[in-house]
Amino acid sequence: MNRILSAKNNENPPAYEGVIPLLSIIIPVFNDARRLSALLPDLCRLQDTEIIIVDGGSSDDLLNLAGKHSLLVLSAEQGRGQQLAVGVGASRGEWLWFLHADSRLEVSRAQQCIVGQNPGWGRFHVRIDGQKLVSWFMNQRSCISGICTGDQGMYVHRNWLKRAGGMPAQSLMEDIELSKRLRRLGRPECLREPVVTDGRRWRERGTLRCILEMWWLRIRYFLGADPEQLASAYYRPLQ
Repeated sequence: MNRILSAKNNENPPAYEGVIPLLSIIIPVFNDARRLSALLPDLCRLQDTEIIIVDGGSSDDLLNLAGKHSLLVLSAEQGRGQQLAVGVGASRGEWLWFLHADSRLEVSRAQQCIVGQNPGWGRFHVRIDGQKLVSWFMNQRSCISGICTGDQGMYVHRNWLKRAGGMPAQSLMEDIELSKRLRRLGRPECLREPVVTDGRRWRERGTLRCILEMWWLRIRYFLGADPEQLASAYYRPLQ
């Protein structure tokens, strides 16, 4: 059962105040308090915005961090898709923006770009630390294919998300699945504003290994593999 883990003073948490926000920012986390602490101060300065953090069972200092910013933390089964689906269910904004805890960007400019768009969904250009060429290819591939990834800061209008059947509650490839559904309704807006993301996985596993792993997982997914099995392979410890 999903539940509220934290809301400062337990009185009128920001995600449930009376005025309906224009934008809901949903951030799935798992032991990401350190990375999230660099992002939250910028997000909390945004106007007409609610921030919803969805935790998959962290054991770090997440609740204290959320309390300092008077933010709500929801509990969900671990898995990015499941956590995002819970966040969507608790949100009220006209636009929904899915961010990773390690994202870095000019948030006020990004907010203006999202709510000023005519297309019902889109994403930003990703910039992976230390992976300039990989980032370029990811952005070009996304523009051509219309398939976006979570690292690119996907956003969608609430009506479009409903028409696409909601957020896929699966542990991996939820971004790919959502892109496939939304693409049937229209092409995404590929905004050139950069979202910088941590390149730690690329550093730990190696660039070539990461590329081959991701393509193999995607091929298996498009051939009908179970997302839960793919998640087990993706999140396995480095050998």
